[in-house]
Amino acid sequence: MTSDVHGIVTRPAAKRFSLSVSDPGRFVYVRTAKVATRSISAAFDSRPDLEVVMHRGRLRRWPEGPQRQYTAFGFVRNPFARLVSCWQDKVVGEGRGTSRPTGVEGGTFEEFVTALETTDLLVTNRHVKPQTATLPLDRLAFLGRMERLQDDWERVCGLLGVGDIPLPRQNVSATPPEPVRIGPGLGERIVRLYALDFQVFGYDTAVPEKLR
Repeated sequence: MTSDVHGIVTRPAAKRFSLSVSDPGRFVYVRTAKVATRSISAAFDSRPDLEVVMHRGRLRRWPEGPQRQYTAFGFVRNPFARLVSCWQDKVVGEGRGTSRPTGVEGGTFEEFVTALETTDLLVTNRHVKPQTATLPLDRLAFLGRMERLQDDWERVCGLLGVGDIPLPRQNVSATPPEPVRIGPGLGERIVRLYALDFQVFGYDTAVPEKLR
C-alpha cells in the first residue's frame, strides 16, 4: 500500500489500460468505461484513414517505442452520474453487450452500492472501477469531461489535428421504472467509495440536483 493524493492510502498505480491507438494520427485514447466510450469509438470508426486499433476488452501496458510519444487523451465523468449509468446499464438494462460486475447481478440502486462496499474496486469490473485507477494521468496531454463532452471532443480533434469528426450518441442506458434518487446518507457512502475520483478530478461531493 502507498500514500497518494491528499494523503489517502491507495494501491500502486495501474500498469495496464484500455487503449485505442492510431499510428497515422499518432495518438492514444485511454478509455474509461461508462464515459462515452461507445460514442468516441463510433466517431473513430467513421474515419478509417486514422486506422484506430481499439483493443476492445483487453488491457495493455503503455506502448513502447515510437507509440510511447504519441499524444494521449481520456475523459472522466461525475462519479455519481457514472455509477447511476452503470446500474441502469448493467442491472436495469441486464448488462447489454458485456458482463455485469460480479456480485451485483440485480436489485435496487442502493443494493448495488451496498454490494460495491464489499468489493475491491481496484481489481473489479472496469465499469465500476475508480477512474483514477483506469487513467495514466501523468501521460495524458488532455483530460476531457463528460459534462462538456461536445466542447471537449472538439478540443481533442483540434489537439490531434484530425479535423472535425461528428460525435454520435451511442449506448444510452436503460431507463428505470422510477428515477434514481440519492439521499444524503447514500451520497456519503458513494463519496467514500470514490473518494479519490472526487478529489483528483475536483467533482463536488454534493449529489447533483437531478439525482436528489
